[in-house]
Amino acid sequence: MNTPLKLHELELLEKYKGLIISQGRALYGSRVPEGHTFDVIMAQEDRSSDATVSIVVYTEPNSFAAWTSLAEVSCVDKLSACGRLLYTLKSKMVPVLSAKPAIDFKRD
Repeated sequence: MNTPLKLHELELLEKYKGLIISQGRALYGSRVPEGHTFDVIMAQEDRSSDATVSIVVYTEPNSFAAWTSLAEVSCVDKLSACGRLLYTLKSKMVPVLSAKPAIDFKRD
């Protein structure tokens, strides 16, 4: 039997979604043309199967007709999968951040 998520689980999923999209924009944004939208999608056949969480980009500007997955993770439940995907994206950011030159915002 598929039981509904509790309110606090939904709130946590929503927070994860925002963090994942933010990391994804920083990581993949320079490779995606302007006007494309990032999103997080989740799939789980039932509570006894693994959940899959993906960060996707819609491939047509200002349209949700087509999308492609940029990264995805499967885990025992949606919260764990979100946490693992966020960790994966953060790990991929390390070399990106170390390769970017620092910007000096000091004023004369």
